[in-house]
Amino acid sequence: MGAIKLVWGHVGTWLGMLVGVWNAPPWLRWCNERAVLGLRTTRSAVRQHPRLSTAIAAGVIAAGFAGYHTYAWWQARPKPVEVSLSVSGPALTDFANGAAPQGVVVSFNESVAALSAVGKVVETGITVSPAVEGSW
Repeated sequence: MGAIKLVWGHVGTWLGMLVGVWNAPPWLRWCNERAVLGLRTTRSAVRQHPRLSTAIAAGVIAAGFAGYHTYAWWQARPKPVEVSLSVSGPALTDFANGAAPQGVVVSFNESVAALSAVGKVVETGITVSPAVEGSW
């Protein structure tokens, strides 16, 4: 056993000379010490209070389960359909050539009409203030 330890000790030294030796920075060593201390304290508390520890573990698992399913429900909710529109105002009125009114063009990025209403004049659902004569 001593010969194996001696050989591996030399292998470690040779590897250190070949690739270099890394020492953890002080903050990482401090974190490691706190983690080991925390694990020891937790292990001791679990041994002293097994029922309480089991109840806490079950509560954490239940909270994780509920959180996951709440998130899945939230993602599966129906999303509102959002449609944007752009309005092109009428051109300037040409009084010299009869002053015919120009139309306002409203363009939507998606279809907003029911299939049964496509190509027909809209009678209800649109209001303009102040009232203007015309058709939609």
